[in-house]
Amino acid sequence: MTKKFATYRQRVDQLNSLSDSKISDGKFYDANSYRRMALKFESEWRQNHPSVCTSSEVEDTFLRIISERKPQLVVEYGANLSPKDVGSGFSMEQDKADPSLGRFSKWNLNTIGYKPEESLLGLECDGNISGITMPWIYFGMMFANFSTHVEDNHLFSINYMHQGSPKTWYGVRSVLKILKIISYTFMFQLHVRRTDISLTRKNQRSNTGTTRCG
Repeated sequence: MTKKFATYRQRVDQLNSLSDSKISDGKFYDANSYRRMALKFESEWRQNHPSVCTSSEVEDTFLRIISERKPQLVVEYGANLSPKDVGSGFSMEQDKADPSLGRFSKWNLNTIGYKPEESLLGLECDGNISGITMPWIYFGMMFANFSTHVEDNHLFSINYMHQGSPKTWYGVRSVLKILKIISYTFMFQLHVRRTDISLTRKNQRSNTGTTRCG
């Protein structure tokens, strides 16, 4: 049994809002108890929504809930977890291929960052850098969401789905353009609340640089 980990509680209907309640501390689970919780949630949700069957229909429902901000929907998500704590489907032995992967034996995500001449990352470093040379583990469930972020564009990024239902990835061609839109929307909402903020291009640029996605 793996070590227990903390989750984030997500209000899916509030993900596109400025609400402080959209992300909060969730419960503690180990891998098995999280899986049971996630499967129970999905089973009950599908029983209550029999017309939503395919992955595309589930995705449409997810996007509609975010856009319309209703109905209230709460899920939990485990993020940025160390394989040393929660386990891994790959060997933890450094500088060794994983024979269980067959012809992909060198694609051990726990060691792929340590051999510049053989790895896609091409990094040389001492020790572990979480999320770069040592991967992070994520636990997701139906409707769980990991926010838009740009870090995967800074280095080569590799992801492996250990088990579970299909995961949907969204790629944004022009992140800076999206950030400008988000920044301006944020400034507009602040302007509505406060009369001492001017919506000048100067303010727009300064806030674009500090907008955090992820």
